[in-house]
Amino acid sequence: MSIRKIVQLSFLLIIILFLIISSIKFLILKQLIENNQTKAQITKLVSLQENMIHLLEDVENNNIQNIKKTKKQLIDYELEFIKAKDKLLNFKHSDFLDFIRKDIHEDKDIQHAIAQFFKNEQNIEIAADKIFELKIKYIDDDKIKVKKYTDIFMKQIQDILELNKQADRKVLLSIEKISKRFFENIYIIMINILVISIIIIILIAYKVNSYVGLTVDEIERKVDEDTKEIANLNKEIEETQKEVIFTIGAIGDRRSKETGNHVRRVAHYSKILALHYGLSEKEAEMLKQASPMHDIGKIAIPDAILNKPDKLTLEEKKIMQTHAQLGYEILKSSTRPLLKTADIVAYEHHEKWDGSGYPRGLKGEQIHIYGRITAVADVFDALGSDRVYKKAWDDDKIFKHFKEEKAKHFDPKLVDIFFDNIEEFLKVRKTFRDI
Repeated sequence: MSIRKIVQLSFLLIIILFLIISSIKFLILKQLIENNQTKAQITKLVSLQENMIHLLEDVENNNIQNIKKTKKQLIDYELEFIKAKDKLLNFKHSDFLDFIRKDIHEDKDIQHAIAQFFKNEQNIEIAADKIFELKIKYIDDDKIKVKKYTDIFMKQIQDILELNKQADRKVLLSIEKISKRFFENIYIIMINILVISIIIIILIAYKVNSYVGLTVDEIERKVDEDTKEIANLNKEIEETQKEVIFTIGAIGDRRSKETGNHVRRVAHYSKILALHYGLSEKEAEMLKQASPMHDIGKIAIPDAILNKPDKLTLEEKKIMQTHAQLGYEILKSSTRPLLKTADIVAYEHHEKWDGSGYPRGLKGEQIHIYGRITAVADVFDALGSDRVYKKAWDDDKIFKHFKEEKAKHFDPKLVDIFFDNIEEFLKVRKTFRDI
């Protein structure tokens, strides 16, 4: 086999590897969409049950028309619950990814939680019927008796609500475990692909060396041609790696209805800050490539919380804040420099200079420089962008916020760098603006 054919065959193998990586990207997004749809149905079931309970708590005791109206509203909620239940039970997708990660609704703990939701709904119906029967039957007399038995049934309903909360917590824990297992499998697949690519390159080099019997001129000509092809293949592999990391990193933002340009802007902002802070070009570029993974932990946050248009409750806020820990757990097992940088960014980008951040409450230079840089880049872009819970701030308001949070939220040196080089940041924002 001639050296040219060897290189052509190698190029074909690299194309196949590239297609495999692209397929993995597609299947990752497809699987996450399927799982998110399942989580959305579970969240809807919980929400409907909570609405039923609130409806029963607010029913008036002394007006039969209001009681009948409330009963009708409860029936409407029950019908909606049945539709959501049927949709959840009929939701099933099978594909290649089932070999490395099962669908969320097939997990035993989640199946148990779903069964608990259905049982709770039946118990709510029974208790509600008894409450309405009591209120209508004794509306004009024996109010003490009505209150006594109504309180008993409401206590049963409150117990059901607590069971729902416990089941919901089990669902969140199961999602975390499944997601961590999934990304570990994906990481192993990517490592295997990289190993195969290296072996192919080594084989090419070996075959080239076996042609030493050729004339010097022919060797030089062929080596020059083959070197260019190998360089192009290496560059393609490197770009594919970066694209996979960027795509995975953008998943959390897409789930929270943010554009892919958010992670692009944060990446460029991070490199600008790193270079002016004094980091080397190599380290600054590494941070730029890793920063898109800063919110990877959001893949495990329920849609009802992630995309809630109103202010989060204290419990919801605590769940949201777990994304920093979850991102670290997903990435920490890797020994690759790029992913080690990414796990630092994911873990520490919500820490604050004065120690009031999360998840560990680090203070000052206890926070890694990668985390401090990403915090400035992420907040600047978030404040200047529309979100489901807010409109974008104007520049004057953003600049005032950074001045106020200097040495509180942000590293004071990085704030000075930000203002000294503000034109660079504004240029990046304009270049990668959301459409």
